[in-house]
Amino acid sequence: EHMPLAHHLPTRADDPFEAHERAPSEFGLPLIAEALSHLECRTRHIYDAGDHRILVGEVVGLNACEGAPLVFYQGRVSAGLPQHSVSGIA
Repeated sequence: EHMPLAHHLPTRADDPFEAHERAPSEFGLPLIAEALSHLECRTRHIYDAGDHRILVGEVVGLNACEGAPLVFYQGRVSAGLPQHSVSGIA
């Protein structure tokens, strides 16, 4: 159900959120209405790291709804958690 959204957002569109309904949070941040969860953070630190920056945030808002999450694992997006053994332990 959320797979098209997951594939659309990392595009180079001028506004990848344009086609999705948004609502402001109590902190004024735009939240995608159909998302299963929202995590809002306040920026605490920004570190320069070569050709990019690392942002460290403090969680100030969180909510979650029922549904199967999308998981990015080993270069793929899939619905639900992958079933595999870790270090030989099932």
